[in-house]
Amino acid sequence: MNEIKSTEEANLMVNIRDTAIQLLRSHNNIPNKVHREALEKVAIEISAIAYSDKPTKLAVALETGMGKTTTIIASIIAMQATNLSALICVDTVEQMNELYTDCINKGVNPNVIGAFHKVQNHRSGLQSIAKENADKYQFLIVSHNKMYFDSKKHDEISGDSLTYWMNRFDGKERNIVFWDERLEPKSCFSLLKSRIRSAIGAWIPIYEEKLKSHKFLNMREDLKNTVIQVGTWIQEASLLLSTAIDDEVILFPKFDISIQDAKNSLAFINSERKSYIDDNDCILELIKFSQIGTVRAIKAHNNSNLIQFEDQFHQGFKKLVIFDATLPIRELNKIDKSVRILELEIHKSYKDVTINWTKISSSKDFLTNNKHKARNLTVYYQEINAIINQEIPVTEEVLIFTFKAIREEVNDYFKNKYDGRIHVSHWGAHKASNRLSHVKYIITLGVTRRSHQDLIANILGAKNNIESSVTIDEIKAVEHTEMADTLIQAFGRAHNRVIKHGCIAGETTIWLYLPNKDYPVIEAIKSGMSDVTVRERNQSKHFLSAKNKMTKIQIISDAIDEVISTLKAPKFSLKELRNSFNPKIESKDRGWRRGLDRFLEINSDLWTLRGKYIESKLLETDQI
Repeated sequence: MNEIKSTEEANLMVNIRDTAIQLLRSHNNIPNKVHREALEKVAIEISAIAYSDKPTKLAVALETGMGKTTTIIASIIAMQATNLSALICVDTVEQMNELYTDCINKGVNPNVIGAFHKVQNHRSGLQSIAKENADKYQFLIVSHNKMYFDSKKHDEISGDSLTYWMNRFDGKERNIVFWDERLEPKSCFSLLKSRIRSAIGAWIPIYEEKLKSHKFLNMREDLKNTVIQVGTWIQEASLLLSTAIDDEVILFPKFDISIQDAKNSLAFINSERKSYIDDNDCILELIKFSQIGTVRAIKAHNNSNLIQFEDQFHQGFKKLVIFDATLPIRELNKIDKSVRILELEIHKSYKDVTINWTKISSSKDFLTNNKHKARNLTVYYQEINAIINQEIPVTEEVLIFTFKAIREEVNDYFKNKYDGRIHVSHWGAHKASNRLSHVKYIITLGVTRRSHQDLIANILGAKNNIESSVTIDEIKAVEHTEMADTLIQAFGRAHNRVIKHGCIAGETTIWLYLPNKDYPVIEAIKSGMSDVTVRERNQSKHFLSAKNKMTKIQIISDAIDEVISTLKAPKFSLKELRNSFNPKIESKDRGWRRGLDRFLEINSDLWTLRGKYIESKLLETDQI
């Protein structure tokens, strides 16, 4: 932990601490002694980092409502009387507006703070500053994405990073960067190898035919050379991909052409086939991420993938303070050693929060796959209607989280019901505005999860080693804690983000639908939400009625899924599985065999039958 080394640092620390406490009190959030001490520790770190020249990345674990954004505002208020400057990064334009408005309302001079965004006529009314004036503002607010995308670009003339404009004030580098909400130190990418080879396989014959038939003769020499350079690179990449084996590191040829010229060249060759846009975009994606460095070929869910990662931020951002509400539970944070974590002894109590957990399928495929989407959504609608009508007061609003693919459909279903009391959001927007902090009831209609190739890429990124090994246990631990993190972030949009005296979260009731195999997610949620009550809730008549209409094969298939989740083993014999399912059933039982076939078909990306054994396909990643 940093220590105060000068009078300037001491004065700034005191101002930040006292202002943060005062702001919390103005919202009827009265910090107790432990809370005040935690805020002081954070203030000490911010003061020391702002005045230091030493590069650092510090992550602060403050839960929602405990003073994350409040501490940033307090720092801005305290720093405006000094020569210190700051860059503040938030998730959305709506959050930019909330932060800017709060700062102005709390006494920050409008002449020293500005926000930059490219959304014209945003509903919030927040006006963007002109980019060329950014260095005139002592405090600049931008989005996470703006910092990320500009970190990847450089000025073609000067060679400077395009983040240069946001990281300067009054001719000097800004003293500190505040990052509000969860940080991903690495950007991780994955591409399906078969999809890339298909796109290249469609592009190369067209290129070679045009080259052979002299279609380039009338082109300007520089344009012709560019197209040929792109074509040569793709041919070499195709050869590398055809010979690459899984668990191999691939170094693609250097690509010295701009991405825009590459895009134009791809379109010049292939712009007639029906799928040319998707094919060209796929090749362009390979070009972009192959230039980061070596690429790893891995096998996940029986599919070969190419994965890569890179730093989120340009190295010019030397001093970052990250506020992350769910920092302690995320397994990726334990793997990543590049960020120092500030341990705080303060914990929010969720004793007035209840999670009603029903063990039922909630996957994206279950709710968005056209094959069974209508039936499954109907059952969920019946369930949610029953909850709203029977368990939620008629004066209370409800927040529903679902998948982006069906968000509009779900919203259309509920928008004319219940006098507009229903708010529908989607995973991806679960960290957005705090405007629903008055809502006391949350329902999940599906729960998002990350693909295993994405998890592997993120684990390698956290280790900062593309050649490192990844184990099954690591993948499962990261998958479960990432799901828990997403759910806690979503729950924190509602009333439990409000703090009552004694660091107690506001009363909230949640209905969570998650299969039994995701029990570790529940354990991670309980770890991240101290004192929360989790009640296991029996399946309602709506789910049971739908289950009664299922065939014997479907029932056996679902039962096998439940049994496998309790066995918690990557490999077991059919006999062991059958005995766990029903010791009296014979191996030749037709219903058993067909139910097993259905389970393997549905879970073909996770499990495979090898002789008399069922094996997890994650075994294939154990040695990657």
